[in-house]
Amino acid sequence: MRVARAAADGYVVSRGSVEAGGISISAPIHDRSGALVAAIDISCPASAFDESLLDTHYLASLMQTAITPWTE
Repeated sequence: MRVARAAADGYVVSRGSVEAGGISISAPIHDRSGALVAAIDISCPASAFDESLLDTHYLASLMQTAITPWTE
């Protein structure tokens, strides 16, 4: 279920799944043909993460970075 949701959303937010007290946001990077070629991730201690900025700052920056190399 979580993988299907991440695929549909185009990103995943992980809160303590890999390391207790950590948070990360990850997104795939595709080439021009749509093939998956890499991933990008922002990770930090949860204490340094401002949850109120998830959509407006962290996620927006991550997604813009993930698509930029292939749209220029």
